[in-house]
Amino acid sequence: MRTSRRPPWPRWIVVLVVVWLAMGYVADALAKRSGATGSTCVFKRITTQPCPTCGSGRGTLALVHGDVIAALHFNPLYFTLLALVGILLALRLIFARRIDVSLSRRGRRVAWGVFLALVAADWAYLIVAGI
Repeated sequence: MRTSRRPPWPRWIVVLVVVWLAMGYVADALAKRSGATGSTCVFKRITTQPCPTCGSGRGTLALVHGDVIAALHFNPLYFTLLALVGILLALRLIFARRIDVSLSRRGRRVAWGVFLALVAADWAYLIVAGI
């Protein structure tokens, strides 16, 4: 479907992403300077098990430093979805086309089932890997 090259994103989303990345960079710099280590995940502090999104912050920092393999190691599902979104955005910016997917009610249920299965598999990986 033909569309404008620039997605109609609200500015607050862009600002939020930039602020989140800046906070991660500052936290990384402060942790390196002080030598402190530890988890900021409340779920992990309470249960001693990683949550389904554990590793995404450290993975983002690894990605910012150019280490794609380490980013995938920290949370494979998060960075696979991030790469997919990046590819879709690049296609939209280059070809001025967007991909519309319309699913039936049953198709949406199947898609949600697949997504939840992927989240469960990713979470199991994070637990076994000790992320």
